[in-house]
Amino acid sequence: MLYFLLGLIAGVGFSIAYVFYVAYRAKNKLEEKVKLLKEKLNQSIPPADEVKSNEDLLQQLLNTREDVRSIRDRLAKAQEITRQQLDLRDQASQPSKNSMHSKWKNGLIGEINALEEEKKAILESILKDGHDPFVMVLDEETGSTKKIPLSEFLGRPSSQNTDQKNIERESSAPEITNKHKFVVIKGGKDDKDNA
Repeated sequence: MLYFLLGLIAGVGFSIAYVFYVAYRAKNKLEEKVKLLKEKLNQSIPPADEVKSNEDLLQQLLNTREDVRSIRDRLAKAQEITRQQLDLRDQASQPSKNSMHSKWKNGLIGEINALEEEKKAILESILKDGHDPFVMVLDEETGSTKKIPLSEFLGRPSSQNTDQKNIERESSAPEITNKHKFVVIKGGKDDKDNA
């Protein structure tokens, strides 16, 4: 019976020791998981200065979106003004029917010039905001469209200046002289030697 009691006490002692061992291992595993979660939590929460820089980036993104929306609205307004100018130029290019019609056409030309100034002010306001978007323009030489920066577009002479230059070119026609039966423009060669 003594062996029985010693066996029973030893069995209970081993059982209690095994339970403490399993509990100790579980406690260590739980502590490791808590430690890993704390590390992940510390890594996922950036420092205060980094949070501030992220907020600044977000604010810059929002400001950029507002700027893009503002630029888009102003370019749409400039496009509408250009359409009005084209309509008015079409009306002004028609032949005059009488003197009243000529006065009306002169008013159209004044309105076209006023619209040109308004459009130029709108486009310059975009450049003053520090943006230089690309705009589509019609190449007068080839008749095709191409993209150029807005600053380059505003640096070009306006269509009014081009019209004035065309008038100046027409008024300064080359000197024409008559020699024999051929008309020779200054700088041309006389056909007399080929005969």
